[in-house]
Amino acid sequence: MSTCRTYQEWMPEALYDELEQPRAEELARHLDECAACAALCGELRTTLETMSARRRPDPGQVFWDGYWRRLEERVARDTAAADASRFGRWRPAGSWGFRVAAAVAVLAGGVWIGRTILAPQPNGAAHDPASVVVAPPEQAEPQPQQLALDSQGGPPAGSEGRPIDAPAGEVRGDTGDSHDAGAGVVTAASYTSEAQRYIGRSQVVLFALLNGGTDEGEGAGFGSERAQARVLVAEGQRIQDDLTRPEDRRLRDLVGQLEMILREIANLEADSDLAAVEMIRNRVDREGVLLRIDLQQMREASGTDRKQGGQGKAFD
Repeated sequence: MSTCRTYQEWMPEALYDELEQPRAEELARHLDECAACAALCGELRTTLETMSARRRPDPGQVFWDGYWRRLEERVARDTAAADASRFGRWRPAGSWGFRVAAAVAVLAGGVWIGRTILAPQPNGAAHDPASVVVAPPEQAEPQPQQLALDSQGGPPAGSEGRPIDAPAGEVRGDTGDSHDAGAGVVTAASYTSEAQRYIGRSQVVLFALLNGGTDEGEGAGFGSERAQARVLVAEGQRIQDDLTRPEDRRLRDLVGQLEMILREIANLEADSDLAAVEMIRNRVDREGVLLRIDLQQMREASGTDRKQGGQGKAFD
């Protein structure tokens, strides 16, 4: 059974006598039963009669006398525009040729500059601060201090991963100026190792905060975490400034994210900031900070394994 909406869609065709006969009869029966549709159909019929009653007035003899003259002028203008467009289509062929020639000239100039001016000098390779490698010292007589270390079975605890000391006669500058020439020999690997240690220390603080209790009165239990967070916040910006290589971008972003979270931990109040602790926990979970730390540690471990494998093959 058709609805009023269906019959209303048939009305324009019925007014122009374009509706099929069965549908026209069905629409007529519906209009006899439905007052709303009958009123709408009457309005449409009145509008159509009003529009049909309008007749375009005759422009007059003056218009028709100048009609052919205006038509000829318009045809002449259209012909001239078409000729101009055909000429414009021929013109890009030459311009494209000049563009291709200019591109070839630029490429040839770049190749010439690369081979003559920017070519590596035969006397030595270009200096790259990120690729500076400290050569191992020549074998010398063991010093008393070295003998004492060897007798104890290895270097003192906490000495792994520290930057290599500069040779005698060289003065190592401040950490903030270590990228400047003459400030000391500091490899980019030492900055990466320091950032890895920073991430590990930050992970310990986050674990302590996440695994702490949420009962009332336990806010004072985060005093050590707040103290460690202050120390890490003070070191975060310096570590980010040291990570200048493009391949350290992911590591630098993670250090910056940890610094922001640690800053919130450092600003916690002792007794009445449990709501802020819960907000920090939610942020760590929402941003997947611990997952990013795990992925970074996995990448670092994979890179270390590749380096050790390459060294083993070199010794073989």
